[in-house]
Amino acid sequence: GAPGPAGRFDVSTNTVRENTRSCPETDEAPAFSGVGIGLLGATGVEISGNHILGNVASGPTEFEGGVVVVSSPIDETPPTDNSVFGNVILNNEPDIFWDETGSGNTFVGNDCETSDPEGLCEG
Repeated sequence: GAPGPAGRFDVSTNTVRENTRSCPETDEAPAFSGVGIGLLGATGVEISGNHILGNVASGPTEFEGGVVVVSSPIDETPPTDNSVFGNVILNNEPDIFWDETGSGNTFVGNDCETSDPEGLCEG
């Protein structure tokens, strides 16, 4: 987020489940709901060894998913050099969502079933 991307930290060995809360749109951010772990314009973040289960939107949302990797909705900073690996990401809608912006983002060895775009899960 502004003024510059958040990053250079690890998110590991957590259980993130059943987030269905809905946050309304504000002057500073769009509406969102059903996000397990969100990387919005983040850089150098490692997400590993987590159980991310059942995060589903209950209201209007700009994006949703167990793991969400997108450009910042505030200043359009793209996500860069983030790693999502070795997680169990199931029963989310979708399990992984990436807006395909930024560079150096990797998704490897995750046990998940649905992704947008397709092909980010290894089952």
